Amino acid sequence: MKLPDAERMRYTSTSPRVVTNIAMRSNKALSFRAIQPRLRCGSPRALRQRLPVQRAAGLRPYTAVMCSLLKVTESTTGVEFPLVQRFWEGDEFKCLGAAPRLKRVLLFTAKVYAIALYVEASKAAKELKIRDRGNFFQDADSSTYCDAIMDGAFNKVLQFSLVRDVTSAQFINAMEEAIGAKVKFIGASDAFEEFKAYMNEQELKKGNTFVLYWNVGGYLNVGVTSDPVPDFTNPIKGMKRLDNVGLCRSMFEVYMGSDTIIPEAKEAWANGTRLLLESTRI
Repeated sequence: MKLPDAERMRYTSTSPRVVTNIAMRSNKALSFRAIQPRLRCGSPRALRQRLPVQRAAGLRPYTAVMCSLLKVTESTTGVEFPLVQRFWEGDEFKCLGAAPRLKRVLLFTAKVYAIALYVEASKAAKELKIRDRGNFFQDADSSTYCDAIMDGAFNKVLQFSLVRDVTSAQFINAMEEAIGAKVKFIGASDAFEEFKAYMNEQELKKGNTFVLYWNVGGYLNVGVTSDPVPDFTNPIKGMKRLDNVGLCRSMFEVYMGSDTIIPEAKEAWANGTRLLLESTRI
């Protein structure tokens, strides 16, 4: 379901860059230069992963192993996200960047959570390449790239890592303020009420992780886990499915739309999308 033209948002912003310059010589050497958030090597656990864009970028298997050791580190909170990971459904996903959610509390700024965006990299890269051939990205700003991700016919995930305790009421109220009026306008109120009821039963403690998985089939999976190193290859216990494509887009627009509550995240993901597109031009 698409919003009417009058309701479609115009996206504006800039961004801290995520990762730049994947330079490859004769497919034998791959060098990485990291900017905000930075990439770093992880534990041997990451060896189980493979680079999702190896086919799109023409990379060889041993290069994929090198890339699988990398993580995206959100520098403000210090939270690390795997550069590549699998979820319970879909192909391999790549992290397009991460950013912090900060909240002003009296005289200081509190760190609430770090948020990362994942997309099915191979499918996303192919679709971006098709759009690129049609000059969709000519003179594009960050909003154009974020729009391409939200419009894309591939699965995408927002992953949140809490760095302080948050009450369910606080999170629900923030979402109500951000999209309450919009979901009524598009007829997604019932699905939004289900979402709020589910979140009201969850414990949003420091160290917990929750995900919003937008399936290309038009439904949203919402799940919360206390596992310090979540294994998303299996569905999250007690996960909630919400069948409303309008709610899917509305939830993602909270972070990727014109009224994003985290401009740094939108910018980071736009840059990550640019890099994914550039990988198809190698």
